Amino acid sequence: MKNSVLWKLSAAFAGLAGCLSLSVSSMAAVPAGTLEGADESSVYGWVWDSDNYNHIIPVEISIYPAGSSQTLKTATIKADDYQDKLQESIGDGYHGFLYSVDWNQFQQTEFRVTAYTAEDESVFLGELTYNKETRACVVKNGTQAEEGRTAPQTSPASDKQDTESPAGPDAGSASPAGKDEEDTAASPEAGQDTAGTASAKKDGQDAADDSRSSKKYQAPWESGPGVPQPEPPKEEPKYVSLGIFATTGYCSCEKCCPSGSSLTYSGTVPQANHTISADISVFPIGTRLMINDIIYTVEDIGSNVIGNKLDIYYATHEEAEDHGVIKVEVFSVPEEEAS
Repeated sequence: MKNSVLWKLSAAFAGLAGCLSLSVSSMAAVPAGTLEGADESSVYGWVWDSDNYNHIIPVEISIYPAGSSQTLKTATIKADDYQDKLQESIGDGYHGFLYSVDWNQFQQTEFRVTAYTAEDESVFLGELTYNKETRACVVKNGTQAEEGRTAPQTSPASDKQDTESPAGPDAGSASPAGKDEEDTAASPEAGQDTAGTASAKKDGQDAADDSRSSKKYQAPWESGPGVPQPEPPKEEPKYVSLGIFATTGYCSCEKCCPSGSSLTYSGTVPQANHTISADISVFPIGTRLMINDIIYTVEDIGSNVIGNKLDIYYATHEEAEDHGVIKVEVFSVPEEEAS
C-alpha cells in the first residue's frame, strides 16, 4: 500500500513537471529578424533570439527566377556575422547573416529571394526581388508566404515594439564578409502548414497590412538606444529593357562633326555622360535612356545613326575612338525620375 501511494505521488509530480516544461517551451521567444537587402555580390540581413544571445540561428536562403517557383539555388548559412548596428542596438553584434552570391552564374536578369530560419519551427524572415542589370532591390519583408510555408501575421520584432525588450538593427546596410555556406539543390521544404491555414493567415496578413498603411510609417522593429529611426523605404524606379543596340562614340571635333557646329541638333551644348545621338523617329528629342547605369538624353542626330544604333558623346576624340562599336542593352527611364 505504501509503495502504491509513493508511485502515485511520483507520477503526479512527473505530470506536473511535464506541464511546466510544456508551458515554458510554449512561451519561448520567436526569433526576430529580417532579410534586409541584396547588392551585386551578396544577400544580407539579421536574426536573433532575445531569450538567448548565444543561440546562433541558421538561415536558409533560396534564389528563384522572378515570377517562378523553380529554385535556382538554396543555401543554409549561420547568422553569426558581426554588424556594428546590432552591437549598438541589442548589445551583441554577432547575429547578422551575409550570403555571397555571383549573380552572373545565372542566365536570368531578375530574381526572387526568400529567407527562413532553418530550425524545427521555420520563421519567415522576408522576400525581395533583385535585378542584376539595374542593381535595383525591392524588399517585401513579412508580407508574402512561400508555397508550403506561412509568413507570420506580424513580424516577431513588431510584437515587441511597446515593451522594454532590447531592439533590433536599422535597415539597409550590408554586413562584412560572410560565413560558411552549405549549398543544396533542393527547393525550400514544403508542407509545414495546410492550404486552408496558409490561406487564412495570408488573408489576416493582408488585413494587417491595410491597417498599417493608414498609419505613420514605423520600422519593423523597435529602435534601440542611439539608433536613429530609419526613413521609409523609397520605391526603386522601374527601368524597362528596350533591347540590344549598337553604340558608337563621337565628339565635337571636325572629324566627327564636319559641319563645324558646336551645338547639338536640339540647340544644346553637348555634354559627356549626358548627350546622345539617336534616330529621332525611334527616340524623339528629349528621350532619356539608360546605358551601363548612365542616364543619357537624346539631343542630337547623325547621318549614320539609324534604327537600333546610338552615338554617345565624349569630351575628347580619343575617348570616342576607344569606344568603338559595342552592343549593349538599353533601358527606358521613367518620366517622373529626376535627370
